[in-house]
Amino acid sequence: MNDNTLKSIPKNLVPENYLTLANDARLERDKQIKLLLEQRKLPASGWSEPMIEHCISELALLDSNNFPTRCGMGEREGRIVCDLVRRRHYNFSHGIGRSGNLTDAQPKAAGSTIMANLTNSLVRDWIRTIGIPSCGHAIVVPLATGMTVMLTLRAIYASRSAARYVLWSRVDQQSCFKSIIAAGLTPIAIDNANPTFATDLAAFAKHINQLGADAICCVLSTTSCFAPRSSD
Repeated sequence: MNDNTLKSIPKNLVPENYLTLANDARLERDKQIKLLLEQRKLPASGWSEPMIEHCISELALLDSNNFPTRCGMGEREGRIVCDLVRRRHYNFSHGIGRSGNLTDAQPKAAGSTIMANLTNSLVRDWIRTIGIPSCGHAIVVPLATGMTVMLTLRAIYASRSAARYVLWSRVDQQSCFKSIIAAGLTPIAIDNANPTFATDLAAFAKHINQLGADAICCVLSTTSCFAPRSSD
């Protein structure tokens, strides 16, 4: 409800002073959403679940599949048959991006576009907060671990075509290893330093000196991703 709608509520439905208090709370919620959209940074104080769901619901209503008096007939119109799926996805049914570009605006889904861009901004802010202030951009893509790592390796390889090796801090998990192979690169597994299962920095330095930095596509660290292992 906006201000005009609230002002039109008859006094015999609810006392005016009660409605004023309720409207103050609504204005506070709107203020939090406005600040989030303007600053595109993680809030200093975390939102409650009802507040998060309220924001998501407002964005979903901006998508064409949720318009009350309009029904698109294009081949890319969002449609949900199963109500379980609808609830699971908070009424979102359109994808993100357009014509092969994930960051392009989706013309039939203003809410989904805002959600995608806002998510990327919040992730970028989080990366900067945890110690990488130079992070310029971030993008969240719907991919599993192996595919994400593989595409990242291929992107690095495109600018370092002479580099064939990936120094990999060994962990007994197959996705990382398979992603190196799928990227057409050669993995060099480096065992962890016992007994703490920490990264063996000396072994990494040795291989870098032996192979040469130009021959190494990247260092793929996994020790901090899978317990029980010490931080990198």
